[in-house]
Amino acid sequence: MMKRASAVLALLSSLAATPAAAQVRLGEQLDAIRLAGSERMMVHVLSYKGLPAQARAAREKVLTRMGLRGQPGSVSGASFQFSPIMTHDSNINGGFASDSFTVAGIPFTIGEDYRAVGGLVLGVSGSGRARVALGNSTALDLRAGGSIGYAPEHDMVKTSLGGTACIEHMVSYSTYANACVDASYHGYELGESKRIGARVGMSHIVSSSVGVHEISASVLLNRHLNTTIYNQKIGSLSVSSAIPGPFAVNLGVQVGESVSGVKAMRYRAYAGLGFLAFDRPSSVSVSLQENEGGIWMGRELSETITSLGVRHQISKKLTVSASVSMIDSSDSFFDDTQYGVNFAWRF
Repeated sequence: MMKRASAVLALLSSLAATPAAAQVRLGEQLDAIRLAGSERMMVHVLSYKGLPAQARAAREKVLTRMGLRGQPGSVSGASFQFSPIMTHDSNINGGFASDSFTVAGIPFTIGEDYRAVGGLVLGVSGSGRARVALGNSTALDLRAGGSIGYAPEHDMVKTSLGGTACIEHMVSYSTYANACVDASYHGYELGESKRIGARVGMSHIVSSSVGVHEISASVLLNRHLNTTIYNQKIGSLSVSSAIPGPFAVNLGVQVGESVSGVKAMRYRAYAGLGFLAFDRPSSVSVSLQENEGGIWMGRELSETITSLGVRHQISKKLTVSASVSMIDSSDSFFDDTQYGVNFAWRF
């Protein structure tokens, strides 16, 4: 989509700021939106009053790629990506970070097979996406992806699969409604994790003197199909901003309902900043999450997870990322620090 709009960027960048965003050059806004990667923001900006016909033509191309224009049943924006991966994973098998715990002053040691192991993981990942026009400014957005990794040092395999189907409706060039269903699966040496979910949400884009902002709210129902089967509702609110510079800022909060007898996410807040480093997209993100529920040795569990991530696109085909998560639990047996470094190639 961004490539299709690039033909008019040179023309638009030469225009003065629009009344909707005084003193911000439109070309600079578009550069920031490209960094943020938001098609909805692009449609909003290309709908400013007073823009030339080329801007309207670019907007219609974006909407066609999104599936919000075109004959019902026509497929637009179909794509597939394949990437070999090389990563260091600090918990390949889904094990425990600690090797012992104490009950009533008596120490116990867990089996070596249940300890977390780390090391190099080699594998492949792939993802695909297709959008289908349904008519009346409505589209079906289908996504699927998966990965498989092998840890040669430990002779272990780790797999991941996921898929999403969304109906998106454009209420106006600045307002969108969506409804989605999705599923995910993660398999590792000591078990597996399965989840299905359904979500409804709204997004609205506004302009200000500092940039363009997308405000989104949604309600999600997750059903976890693991050893303990349970449902959880989660509400979320987020703001994504494209600020000339260019910069992309993401802020959000999530609140999950309490689940009896199960340790689950109750609160989460996150922030991210995207920018250019050596003329390549880069980002840094941080999150803070509170989990509550579940019983361990007769006591309720709670934990705080603090995560930090960085990402840099070295070239159009190679991206490197690194992350660290620190888990501070009410029981020291579950305290942990997990980290990973990943190199991903795109073809």
